[in-house]
Amino acid sequence: MVIACNDCWAYFTGKYLGKTPLIKLSPNKTLEGFIGGGVATFIMVFAFTSTIFHYRRFTCINYRLNTLPFEPIECSNIDSLEVFSDIDFEFIVKFKASVALITCLGFGLFASLVSPFAGFLASGMKRAYKIKDFATTLPGHGGFTDRFDCTIFANLCMLVLLTQVLYREYLAMDILAARFGDLNSSD
Repeated sequence: MVIACNDCWAYFTGKYLGKTPLIKLSPNKTLEGFIGGGVATFIMVFAFTSTIFHYRRFTCINYRLNTLPFEPIECSNIDSLEVFSDIDFEFIVKFKASVALITCLGFGLFASLVSPFAGFLASGMKRAYKIKDFATTLPGHGGFTDRFDCTIFANLCMLVLLTQVLYREYLAMDILAARFGDLNSSD
């Protein structure tokens, strides 16, 4: 959703306000579109996550997938409270936000700044193979392939962020518990 928002707003902003070319590989991409897509994505991520974090179904860290749509949520995990509770931050100014919100905003910023370059790579491949478009299924987006190269790149980077930076110790403890069993039991 973040990548789609960025693509759409970059396209519309670039189409109506764009004058400054961004990169030679993609002559239709403009600096104004790049900035417009980034600003709109940041606003969308903030509004969406601030809204969705009010629903328990989305804020409960659960160890199993609920398969039924109205299945009751059993949330006894203290980690949910830590991740979604507001804490004090200081970055230029002091403010309160949850770790989850900061993570989502960071991902939105990353998706806006870095993942479009996966699209530029696809444009370079098109030029190298003398292909005008991968497809015309999604007007203004270069087809499904252009959308998915940005999405795959952004999701891989988010996976690394979540598993190797934010939740590295948490996942390591789960792996140890699964391998050796509960060490705290008196059995």
